[in-house]
Amino acid sequence: MDNDPDDSQPITSDERRAATVEAIKDMVEAGKKLEKAAWHEGFYAGWYAAVEHMTKNAAAAAQRGPAADIQPTEKLQSPPEPPQKTWKPKDLVLGVIMQRPGLRGVDIVTHLKNADTEVHERTVRTALHRLKRAGKIKVVNGRWYSADVQAPQGHHALHPMEIQKNPSVGEGSN
Repeated sequence: MDNDPDDSQPITSDERRAATVEAIKDMVEAGKKLEKAAWHEGFYAGWYAAVEHMTKNAAAAAQRGPAADIQPTEKLQSPPEPPQKTWKPKDLVLGVIMQRPGLRGVDIVTHLKNADTEVHERTVRTALHRLKRAGKIKVVNGRWYSADVQAPQGHHALHPMEIQKNPSVGEGSN
């Protein structure tokens, strides 16, 4: 019974952090794939529209006669690669807050560094300020939450270390 893999163990903060980092990486990768697919779809839609336009206007072109100075170009096999999109820091910061509400600013910086993003601390702070000003996030007791999430109130909003520093905060009044 001791070696039963179905025994549920509490999730450690390191495991939770690793899962969050993986979730952020997966979100970024999914976004890149979606953007590339949309770019290709738009590219082909443009070509189909051009061919359709040329087909509709073929009679007018035939009346003008052949254009001797226009040479056909080689056939386009596939569209060029879309330009590389870099994720805006505010999108990355918002993604961390949505995944893990209640983090302090320094914790958000740590999560982004662990996710191998090159976002500096001052950039994260600027993104937090802009997201707050835009009404997308809010800060409660130094912790960041999505604007549509009800933040915990009272001593539950504090970090466990903050409760240990002031034990009277965690005690109920009887």
